[in-house]
Amino acid sequence: MIFSDIFLREDATGMRLIIYKQDENQQFVEFSQTETQFFNANPNFFRHIALEYKFDALVRLKIDVVAINDAIQEQIVYKIGEAHLDLPVLLANRGELSLPLNNTRGRLEVSLDAPDIYRQAVKLRFTASHLHVTANTIAVKPYFVFLLNISNRTILLHRSEMLSTKDPEWAAFSVPLFLLQFYQQGVLQLSVYNHYPNHQDELIGSCCTNWTKLQRGPGALNSYMLMNEEGKKKEEKISTDLVEFEIHETAGFFEIVKAGLSVDLGVSIDFTASNGDPTQPTSLHFIHPHKPNPYTNAILKILPPLFGHSKETRISAMGFGARVGRDHQMSNCFPLEQTSQQFYVQGFNGLLNAYSSARLEVMFFGPTEFADSIYHVSKFAKASARLKLGLYYVLVILTDGDLENTKGTRDALVDASEAPMSVVVVGLRDGQKFDKVVALESPILKHSDGRTMRRQVLSFTKFNDLATDDAFALIPFRIQQWNMLYTKNS
Repeated sequence: MIFSDIFLREDATGMRLIIYKQDENQQFVEFSQTETQFFNANPNFFRHIALEYKFDALVRLKIDVVAINDAIQEQIVYKIGEAHLDLPVLLANRGELSLPLNNTRGRLEVSLDAPDIYRQAVKLRFTASHLHVTANTIAVKPYFVFLLNISNRTILLHRSEMLSTKDPEWAAFSVPLFLLQFYQQGVLQLSVYNHYPNHQDELIGSCCTNWTKLQRGPGALNSYMLMNEEGKKKEEKISTDLVEFEIHETAGFFEIVKAGLSVDLGVSIDFTASNGDPTQPTSLHFIHPHKPNPYTNAILKILPPLFGHSKETRISAMGFGARVGRDHQMSNCFPLEQTSQQFYVQGFNGLLNAYSSARLEVMFFGPTEFADSIYHVSKFAKASARLKLGLYYVLVILTDGDLENTKGTRDALVDASEAPMSVVVVGLRDGQKFDKVVALESPILKHSDGRTMRRQVLSFTKFNDLATDDAFALIPFRIQQWNMLYTKNS
């Protein structure tokens, strides 16, 4: 809606909006128009403009306001003005923005809405019968994980409570409906485990189903025999049943953002010796005068759409795997801004400048270890949750190699699973295997002190796979899942 008076020339009787979207070549291409509003200097445009939203995509729009003459078949007479909009910025402003129209006193009010499916969730409840474990002397304390298996990863949809019975009746839980619909070709898996305090939990059995079957609700079609790891039946009596199915309204991702949630963005950069001498062209940290190095390229490609979701102008910037300071102390979490020793920098220029300086100020060493960076961010995320600041922390870890020891990072991820945060690890070196990092995407991670992971925190992707991978696209689900688990009335 244009709410400041726009004076039309005598040869114009109406107004229309033409919307352009920036393509991969940075060119604006028309993709939609509103209806024409006649004889109104402050029109409301009712036609919705459908946009495809992806958390890690910077959807950039140009909106032209044009004058129309109805006497000559609604011909465009002249251009009144234009406004520019980034979709993530619209979300960061609770889904409403007032945009100035250049060369006029007018303004354009833009608001965002999402389809009903994003405000719905599926409520499910399962029970099981005649569960037992290998060693009869071990107490039965079963829980289940409900998983969505897609082509490149396994998504933890829910982890149940533990019950001290062979015939558990677990509490109901909810899963966002849009996720099940979007991945409706994926395999849904329910795996029942027995909890052991001091070592790895034992798989009692698992079963597989799909979204189409679940929609049939409780009954014989959703009664499942539990299978062992080889896909063979455990025993005829060992089974699990769906006993409740209901679609209900819930606070979806877009409603959570409209309520005030903002993203706090952080990046942690690998300065281990495997990156090479930063003064040599063979190093991943070498800055060529005419092209960005892999780390700079990743920063420029990945971070802008994420940063657009933030109300802040600062970015948390840290490094790991180097000796720092005058004493050359080994550190796996140090500020990129070595002069001020501040972990926050102002915007992208501040980040790029701090990175460019840090790569020549620290002594590349090792090992590759993410734990301290994760603990650093989770400390602030937990405090934010206690103070109800409405922040969700996203930590992007840029690395050239695999972890050497996963124990510390595994413990950090389990510890962070109750905090409002997500971690995405991006592998930058071509041909490098990242098997240990990928293993940390497991839905059944366990802390060395026996604590179990409440929800998944980490996703991994290779930089060259960003266009087809959903590591960042899953963050809205992670946000909604955290909201369901830890916010009342969600």
